[in-house]
Amino acid sequence: MNTVLDNLISLLDDGAFGSRHEIEPMTAFKWGVLYKISVIEDVVPIVFKAIVAHESDKHLDMPYEIKVLFAKGTFSEKDGVSSDFDFEDLEMQNLNYIVKKYVLKDIVYKERHSIDTSKISLDFLGLILQNANVILRHGIRLRGMIELGVFLKTKGQLVDFVKVESWIQRLKLKKMASLQASVLTELFSFETDEFPYIKKFDKHARLLTDQSLMRTYKANKFGRSFGKYNITNCVRFYSYSHSESLCKIMSNISKSLSEIEE
Repeated sequence: MNTVLDNLISLLDDGAFGSRHEIEPMTAFKWGVLYKISVIEDVVPIVFKAIVAHESDKHLDMPYEIKVLFAKGTFSEKDGVSSDFDFEDLEMQNLNYIVKKYVLKDIVYKERHSIDTSKISLDFLGLILQNANVILRHGIRLRGMIELGVFLKTKGQLVDFVKVESWIQRLKLKKMASLQASVLTELFSFETDEFPYIKKFDKHARLLTDQSLMRTYKANKFGRSFGKYNITNCVRFYSYSHSESLCKIMSNISKSLSEIEE
């Protein structure tokens, strides 16, 4: 599966960030797996954009029927990755830990009423929080990582990273923010100096991403319930957000027990 994941990451880097990678030859079966993972990760249009760019590449031995599937899943405007994210959604982030909810509300309130208010910076924080919630529930998802990267590439020069760093510290999300930045530097065309709010990068980013992709793929393949996977993800990423992970674990267990009683 290493070749499948390597090719998927290469195509996503090409499609989302304009890079140019050489695609390794694969069997029809492996191309089918790559397509299924692309659907699960909601990145079909991005991969198809790269496929079109590689049309003359002799190494791109993708079966015609797989190309058709990618094409059919692409032509929808809502599927495109956008750099838009409104901080109005920030307060709606489903934080389980009550203290963090109050901290977040305080951050948003003070920034809205600040003389040098930075909406773009709040938007960026919102994306980090959104990805954090997804990671704790479902593991690392490529769509969210790419959206964060696109935002950084297109609007990063407008972000006040000093403010972002202080907010992340208040929310106790330094390790979670570091993980997200590390995914972008390890998998895609990003340099560490593009993340001035990160002091230490996570050397396990690629391994954790691969594990998340394969667990999600297998769960979909065998039609398994995601309930136990949510709990497993919270445990796996516990060190990245202790209080939030613990609250989500208790919430998932409570939900599972309620379903059993019903």
